[in-house]
Amino acid sequence: MGHMIDQYQTHKIRTTLPQQSSFELLRNLLKDVFPTKTFKPIALHLGEVATCCADNELFSGLTHTADWARYPPLGGTEELKTAYKNWISRSFHCSLDETSYAIEPTAGSKQAISVLIKLAVDQSALSASGRSFVVMSNPFYPTYYSAVHYSSAEPIFYDADAENLVDAIMQVVKKSDKVAALILCNPGQPNGRIISIDVLCAIHKLALEFGFQLIIDECYIDFAPTYSAGYANTVRDNTDALQNVVLLHSLSKRSSAPGLRSGFLFGDRDLVAAYASYNRNCGVSLSYNVCSVAASLWKDDKHIAQQRARIAYNWSIADAILGDIPGYKRVLAGLFLWLPVEDDQKVARELWERTAVKTMPGSYLGAEDCTGHNPGKNHLRISLSAQSTQVETALQRMKSVLVS
Repeated sequence: MGHMIDQYQTHKIRTTLPQQSSFELLRNLLKDVFPTKTFKPIALHLGEVATCCADNELFSGLTHTADWARYPPLGGTEELKTAYKNWISRSFHCSLDETSYAIEPTAGSKQAISVLIKLAVDQSALSASGRSFVVMSNPFYPTYYSAVHYSSAEPIFYDADAENLVDAIMQVVKKSDKVAALILCNPGQPNGRIISIDVLCAIHKLALEFGFQLIIDECYIDFAPTYSAGYANTVRDNTDALQNVVLLHSLSKRSSAPGLRSGFLFGDRDLVAAYASYNRNCGVSLSYNVCSVAASLWKDDKHIAQQRARIAYNWSIADAILGDIPGYKRVLAGLFLWLPVEDDQKVARELWERTAVKTMPGSYLGAEDCTGHNPGKNHLRISLSAQSTQVETALQRMKSVLVS
């Protein structure tokens, strides 16, 4: 993101934050580049799952025209909330004690993450003076960074590829004056790293020790080989596992339904209640039709198996075409190829001009630390979530440029 941000010495963090999102930066980078007319443009810069594996019958609830004339139900329908609970129980083999957690629908994950960060920062401001900090990985999901900016807090970073993740996070937290929240993406994106249950539990202990909220974004958990890395697995053996914790899930990636804007969060009763109060008064509630479709999708596991198979097939295409490119690595879980290149912005421009394939420069997904190093720099994020024929065509076009 191009601004110097001290990774550890928080009192030296610059308060000037970028005003442009990664997608705006990409538009500016390519605004004077005209793709070759030889090829039809292909977009591999978005994490938009276009495999369309969900059965059309699962979306039949959207055709209930009478329900569009009703105000949305606050807190969702009972059918939807039951579908959430059953999916959690089925996927993570845990029986939730309803006295120890709460659950609430969300309009996707972006708004929910932003509200959770804002509420955590506000709560932190009530307990101590001075500016609050929010910890996140570097590189990061751009929404995390934007949400911290608009909450008037400061972002501080830990290395997403650190060998000892707990130690990396602890060092950042200990050197910060007042941490309001820590955001974990598990599986991590774009590196596809799966955080083990033992590490998650150790990070939770840090949250309890230092008094910050732990926000765990599990929107990519369906692309892990199993659900064993889901934090809900810890609930089976620890009744306090959800204290200071909120988990987020969404249908955007899981069910190829980003336009549905539907997800949910669950965890600490007080934290979920704070989000629910804000959202029901100032936010967006899901319509009856969306509740109906979302319930159908959370009940159905068949289309998820199909989804996983299609994404795995796209990875096999990438293995075959780009597997001999230096630095190529197939991730453990996720949609993104995180490919080292000599100059990410230059290569992104050249790919767009010569092959009509749009990719995301990694430097737009990271921030500079105190040494001036941006861990996203000189990487390309290439989404493998398009239709397999498009992925194959795009990667074949790209290879000559990447090799050269």
